[in-house]
Amino acid sequence: MSESHIQVNLDGTIANRKTALWPSSKKEQEPIVRSIFEHNNWKVSEINHQAGSFWKVITTCNGKTLKINLYISSVRDEDRQPDEFKMQLGNTYPEYDEKGWITLILGIYTIAEGYKEPKYILSGYDRSRYDFSTNPSIRGTRTAGLQKAFTLGMFKTEKSILFRPEFIYYYIEYTESLFGKTDNHILQIVNNISHTSSQTKTFLSAIRTKPFLLLAGISGTGKSRIARKLAQMTVKEELQRKYDKEYSGTNFENDRWNLHTPANFKLIQVKPNWHNSMDVVGYLTNIPEPHYVFTPFVEFIARAWQHQDIPFFLCLDEMNLAPVEEYFAEFLSAIESRAFENHDGEDVYVTDPIIKPFVEFDTESVKLSEGMINTLLPKIEPASGEEGSKVLGISEHFKHKGLTLPKNLIVIGTVNMDETTYSFSRKVLDRAMSFEMNDVDYVKFLEGKTDDELKAIREELKDNLNELLTDRHIEAKEIISQLGEDAGFVVSYLDKPKLVISPNFDPFLMVAIRKSFLYLFVSQ
Repeated sequence: MSESHIQVNLDGTIANRKTALWPSSKKEQEPIVRSIFEHNNWKVSEINHQAGSFWKVITTCNGKTLKINLYISSVRDEDRQPDEFKMQLGNTYPEYDEKGWITLILGIYTIAEGYKEPKYILSGYDRSRYDFSTNPSIRGTRTAGLQKAFTLGMFKTEKSILFRPEFIYYYIEYTESLFGKTDNHILQIVNNISHTSSQTKTFLSAIRTKPFLLLAGISGTGKSRIARKLAQMTVKEELQRKYDKEYSGTNFENDRWNLHTPANFKLIQVKPNWHNSMDVVGYLTNIPEPHYVFTPFVEFIARAWQHQDIPFFLCLDEMNLAPVEEYFAEFLSAIESRAFENHDGEDVYVTDPIIKPFVEFDTESVKLSEGMINTLLPKIEPASGEEGSKVLGISEHFKHKGLTLPKNLIVIGTVNMDETTYSFSRKVLDRAMSFEMNDVDYVKFLEGKTDDELKAIREELKDNLNELLTDRHIEAKEIISQLGEDAGFVVSYLDKPKLVISPNFDPFLMVAIRKSFLYLFVSQ
């Protein structure tokens, strides 16, 4: 190994110095190996050094297990050229045929420049291209590749995939496709650790990111169905019995999947003649006497206010049959105003009102606010106890703050694009998470297994799922601490527009993606 070599610094620059190697002691290597695999809620449950560069590592996440035969050794400088490096396994040769185990061949490059905590770049190799029994070393890694991997997170060279340790599970899942081919053995094992479909995971992560979803696609792809199924998955038995007097089942965990109208679900059909917000937030009328006419939309929000530990799903069917900006203006403004305010040491979810404070409707001769409260909220009995106190608190909020959006309200709009519909403005798209749904899994449909993935999530998370969907972040500063070291990477990544999306896209898309990426990252 040469005395001086072109090396990569933590800031992405290069310098001439001696290559820093990871520790030679297996005792010192073990916590480094452990840290490589403990990302994105994965934990190392078992780690054992076998011989030389060979480790056996078992990781778990949400009840799933991944078994890894790991062969890892230092990426070090090569005397042939000033910016070339090599990885050498020594006398321990990889074996690939152990059933149920994934084999990983990794080089580990140490970035050190007088730092107490060295950082690492991993180099993954295509095992089919090398016969380690005849030549246990791999050359070809260059300084430029290491720089790009450190800056971008992952970079493909002719002979390897260079990546930061936080991308280890992405590398495992897509390792064969990254090298340009498919290995059924790898894919089968990886599929077993993916306990939810990509679509289901994406919907749940999107709700954690923003409580407003747009589902676009041709008719019959299950756009409104997914909203109903999410409500079935999260509704509680006591809520269903309270509002559904016809339900008399004895096994609610099974019955929930057949509920046509879960108590936390409302489907509202948008009409083509909706050109103002009266059909959404209601209106004041003097016929036959002064009173406020509420809509199903408002009544459903009032119900959600009374049960804030349960997600409430409001589905606007065929949302763009009318101009969304015209009939949904109050909601679009309110959802953008979401914030947490400190009230008596507690963070309280607040938004601008979609109906102004009820007391502002009062006149000297007519107290409309009392009638409005009595219409929306249940009557408080003298001995109502805690429930009565909660309703009283909500009524005071409506009177003096207005009808604001509760934290557990999730609005899902279904969208068809044809000659009878309107396109969305940027104002709408900026406030929503949008999806295109044009695929149907006919096999699961015919076999009656379309609910299996949702049922698996329900079984795994139980009522914790409700907490995940109701206690959401609003501002980036709220999640920085949860991201830990990943925060710096995400922020620096978003600070490089060309790395996020093509420069051919306009500034609106740049802003929209940046605003959502941090929330989606921590949700995933």
